[in-house]
Amino acid sequence: MCSHRSPVSCSASWSYYLAATLIQGDDLANVWSPLWTLFAVIAGCVFGAAGILARRTDRRQIVVLAVPVAVLFAEAALHLARPNTSADDVGHAVIVTVLGVLLTLAVRTSWTRKAAALGVAFPVAAAGYGLFRLAGFMW
Repeated sequence: MCSHRSPVSCSASWSYYLAATLIQGDDLANVWSPLWTLFAVIAGCVFGAAGILARRTDRRQIVVLAVPVAVLFAEAALHLARPNTSADDVGHAVIVTVLGVLLTLAVRTSWTRKAAALGVAFPVAAAGYGLFRLAGFMW
């Protein structure tokens, strides 16, 4: 995944997974996993494009506003889909869902666009959740 042309992005990806190993107890094998490196590259492209398009004022802005909210909603779904969902998982899911809604409300745009962004966030979150499950990701 990482070429000699992008050492910064490669080291950032590896640094993230190493930190996740040390802080969250993730598997150290993720540091060298081509699948997780691919996910990091895809996420970089998605969020980079969203950052560029965020300043637009047309309909595309709605999708861009929905992207970070969808990430939070997908994380909530992953916590709720755990085989042994605990009260902590439910609490975490509630917190990140509320944060997603508050993030949408904090954006400086019209109420119509905010509502549309929330509406778009759900199918985008479902797609993200489905891709994580397809890749075998589950805490």
